Amino acid sequence: AHTDHSEDLSKKSCTHKKNRPDLAEIKRKKHEMRLQRAPFEMIKSGYKSIEMRLYDEKRQALRVGDSITFTCLDGGEKLTVAIKDLRLFKNFKELYAAYDGRSLGYKEGEEKNFEDMTKYYSKREQKKYGALAIELGERVDG
Repeated sequence: AHTDHSEDLSKKSCTHKKNRPDLAEIKRKKHEMRLQRAPFEMIKSGYKSIEMRLYDEKRQALRVGDSITFTCLDGGEKLTVAIKDLRLFKNFKELYAAYDGRSLGYKEGEEKNFEDMTKYYSKREQKKYGALAIELGERVDG
């Protein structure tokens, strides 16, 4: 007589699923970045909520839920924040158009200008990699 094994197979696959790591159990990665004093203080105070970076190899490893430890170039102070969201743009011009000046770290009365990013990244680098907006979440360093 022919026996139907489909029930047994479904039980096996359920057992197999239990052996897979749960997404919540996968360890979040920690990343390191350096900042000048002014943007460091703005992030520390909660004034600035978006960190802008080139979407190079280092930044391609970032994931929502990971953390970034920012080290202030002036004095070495550190602060760690969670990554709340990541948005990729073709260039900094498009990124700047998507956010208000305060979120990007501009003071009241200062006009935001995407050309400011050429101090850090050449036009060639920007064209090659694109621009990444890192939305910063809760502090996770206590």
